[in-house]
Amino acid sequence: MSPVESQEAYPAHRWFVLTVACLAILTAYMNVVAYAPLISQIAFHLKIETGRAMHLISVTYIVTAVALIFAGFVCDRYGLKLSIRAGLLLSILPTVFVPFIKTFGPLMALRVVQGIAPAFVLVTVGAVTAMWFPRKEQGLASGLMMGSLSLGAAIGLVLGPALWKLTGTWQAAVSLLSTLGWLTLVLSLFIKTRTSVPVAPLQAMDGDVVSDFNRAIRLPVTWVGVAIFFFSAWGMHSLYALVPTYLSSPSPMGIGLQPVLSGKLSLALTLIGIVAVFAGGVFLDRVVKGNYRIVIAVGFGLTAVSSYLILLPIVYKDLFLLTVCLIVAGWGIPFTSSPVIAFVVGTYPPGIVARMLGLLGGLGTFGGAAGVYVGGVFVANTGSLYGGILFIGIAAVIAFALTRWLRLNNETITAIVNR
Repeated sequence: MSPVESQEAYPAHRWFVLTVACLAILTAYMNVVAYAPLISQIAFHLKIETGRAMHLISVTYIVTAVALIFAGFVCDRYGLKLSIRAGLLLSILPTVFVPFIKTFGPLMALRVVQGIAPAFVLVTVGAVTAMWFPRKEQGLASGLMMGSLSLGAAIGLVLGPALWKLTGTWQAAVSLLSTLGWLTLVLSLFIKTRTSVPVAPLQAMDGDVVSDFNRAIRLPVTWVGVAIFFFSAWGMHSLYALVPTYLSSPSPMGIGLQPVLSGKLSLALTLIGIVAVFAGGVFLDRVVKGNYRIVIAVGFGLTAVSSYLILLPIVYKDLFLLTVCLIVAGWGIPFTSSPVIAFVVGTYPPGIVARMLGLLGGLGTFGGAAGVYVGGVFVANTGSLYGGILFIGIAAVIAFALTRWLRLNNETITAIVNR
């Protein structure tokens, strides 16, 4: 075992750090998503239109996208402990005030604060992976953290309505959801400080953090990474936003399945993504031994092919074929979650990993909004979801093609450093 892989370099405490990070990510996304199934109750209580109440959901995603760009700087500068605690406090403190909210404006302000929270916990994925885990375990670590994102969203969708029925009010429901966050905040107090970080040979840039970051944003591979994040978000958000409507809407907008059946298929599309995130991390570690390019290419290739196939009559008229293609489509992009983290961790020095992840993730997140917007434009102009779903496949094809430029060689780094 090399010094970089030694027990001293990667102590057992890393699993505690990973657990806290997973719980923090789960909490932040659970609190963000929990409002979605409660929108009608919130609208009724605040005496506003449901459409206006929906802004309580959309605003958080916009805020998260912007905050990601800056949260990485905080994590790199002040450490992942502060970043985790900041994210948790921004997520759970607003729930203390929710029971006292009587009008829409103050509630929107609290949701803006909650929208910042996921950014601070999400950028820690790169820091935890790079600082605490050897290369052979990085896929597993990042897979568990990214999987916590999807799991938190799923729990929020289920637990929000359940707590509403139990307590009788939506305010009590969202407040009770903060319990896990308070517990995680206590656990975060016991995270030890990382005194030294082994640096992989490929992370060749050497200098102060500011100069390393300035060099990094000049690397072509950085903008290839932004594009991959962008088209990944495009495909992911469009799948979850457009495909359920495509399944349930009558022709020519969709394929007109029965509501119960379309709901089951949509749930399968979502749940398989949670499994795929974990599987992608294990596949990265155990099968391809850290070669993230292969896993990213496979994931986008699967989504590209399967998302196109569900548009074909020969597929959507056969329930078995349709189910298989939906499962493959839902598997593809989440399968790339751990590999894209591995790309960031393997390309940049540990001192700027969080800010680079925030930069790539923040800019890339706007792809999700673009995908859903383009889908809406196609519906408005054609009366069909065909174009919006076709663009899921096109986005995946573009991302697939971009993977060939992901590898960053030492000559490229050295040339820029020596300018």
